[in-house]
Amino acid sequence: ERMADVWVEVMDLLQGAVNATSITPTCINPLPNVWLGVTVENQKAADERIPFLLQTPAAVRFLSCEPLLEGIEIYRYLDRGFAAPCPVGQRKGTVDWVIVGGESGTNARPTSIGHIRSVVQQCQAADVPVFVKQLGNNADYPVSGKGDNPSEWPEDLQVRQYPEVNHG
Repeated sequence: ERMADVWVEVMDLLQGAVNATSITPTCINPLPNVWLGVTVENQKAADERIPFLLQTPAAVRFLSCEPLLEGIEIYRYLDRGFAAPCPVGQRKGTVDWVIVGGESGTNARPTSIGHIRSVVQQCQAADVPVFVKQLGNNADYPVSGKGDNPSEWPEDLQVRQYPEVNHG
């Protein structure tokens, strides 16, 4: 496949999960520099977008749970057994990384640190790296600015992990 064709397919995913159905199936050896993610701000978005992400070839698939607007259950998508098995030598679709946080800015919507904590715990239980980016400036926990200073957070939320990347 030509690189231009791959780029068009990647752009389809980035423009919305509805267009992702035309993308190559899950079982594939992706280009080592392609990281793809979807925004998951609530359960509806998780259930609509994550399955499409898992069907898309990428070296790293990630969830951006920010701004996290409500509690979400993503553990089933993090479970390494969720995706269909692939032939030997091919990589099945898995979530490799989760970024979570609240919203910042003048009109930031509220964020519950309990919801952030739940995402962190789900990731830890599934052994998926998680990165708490910020609590946001409208969190139900006292922070300064946009809440991006981990030293102001509860200790269990001071988590900033990255996925391991195999560069071939």
